Amino acid sequence: MLGHLDSDVAALREQSKAEADLERQRLRVATDRELEKLRHQAQREIEMAVKVARQELRRFLAERSVQVAKESVIKEMREEDDARLIGASIAELRGSRI
Repeated sequence: MLGHLDSDVAALREQSKAEADLERQRLRVATDRELEKLRHQAQREIEMAVKVARQELRRFLAERSVQVAKESVIKEMREEDDARLIGASIAELRGSRI
């Protein structure tokens, strides 16, 4: 009977070890899947951040270009240029009334 008990204990140990190995493998697969999911999510977030940063940079550059051009026109404009532009605008308004 004692010999039978030893073999039952050994069988239970082997079964427990096999179950533990299967559980470790299952956890490893689940962890790998979760890591891959997190990698993809992080990649999407990085791509979105890059897209937003590029849009903000374009907007900033456009605004800055307009500002620099405006400052340049104001700096370079002479009284004659101002009078000519006003005269052209008045002539255009007169022409649109007809």
